[in-house]
Amino acid sequence: MKTKAILAVLLATVGMAVLISSAVIALLLFVVQQSLRIDHERQDVENSLRESTERYRSLVEATTEGALLVIDGRCRYANPTLLQMLGFGARQIELLELADVLPRDRANEAAWARVERPAAETGGSGGL
Repeated sequence: MKTKAILAVLLATVGMAVLISSAVIALLLFVVQQSLRIDHERQDVENSLRESTERYRSLVEATTEGALLVIDGRCRYANPTLLQMLGFGARQIELLELADVLPRDRANEAAWARVERPAAETGGSGGL
C-alpha cells in the first residue's frame, strides 16, 4: 500500500515536472519568436532610414543652390555647391560656426533673425 502511494506521488511529481518544463519551453519559444520579430522590424526600419537618408543626401547634393546644415551653432554639412561658393572643403566647413559663414552684419540681419527665432515659432530649431 505504501509503495502504491509513493508511486502515485512520484508519478504526480513527474507529471507536474513535465507540465512545468513544457510551459517553460513554450514561453522560451515565444520569447525567441518575439525577439526575432522585433529584430526583423528594427532591420527594416534601419534600411528604410538609410534609403531615405541617401535619397535626401542625393537631392541636397544635386541642387544648384548652396545648402548648409547647422546644429547647435556649428556647421555640420554643406553641399558641394556651397563648398565651392565658399572655397572650403567638407572637413574645413565642420570646423566653422555659423557666424564664420554668415557674418553678423546689417546685410544679414534678416537671416540671423530667422535663425534665432524661438523653436516654438519655427516648429523645431531656428532655420533659414
